[in-house]
Amino acid sequence: MKKKYAIDHKNQLLSTSLRKWEVPLELPSDFKSTVWRRISSNEASHSKGLELFLRMIYVLGNRQKFAISYLSVAVLLGVYLGFAQVKSDSEDFRALMGNRYVSLIDPSIHSNR
Repeated sequence: MKKKYAIDHKNQLLSTSLRKWEVPLELPSDFKSTVWRRISSNEASHSKGLELFLRMIYVLGNRQKFAISYLSVAVLLGVYLGFAQVKSDSEDFRALMGNRYVSLIDPSIHSNR
């Protein structure tokens, strides 16, 4: 019963506080102009960067030799990095399997006793 009373009391306090709370109806006189100025400046900065990027891609994309060389370098780099990753993983796996084999043959080598 005490819990219910405590909850009802909190609800009454909250209701009283909400009734007293008032929102000012007047906005500053330059509110709308400030908001639109912020929106337009934000859009302008984003559109300039995007426009520049798209223009650069368009100019470079129209050059067939550049596009072919870029794709060739990207493919070769991807293949090289893929092989390097596989080689690293296989060396780690080989070392792990070698250590396990040695510990199976002679357990005293890797024990801390």
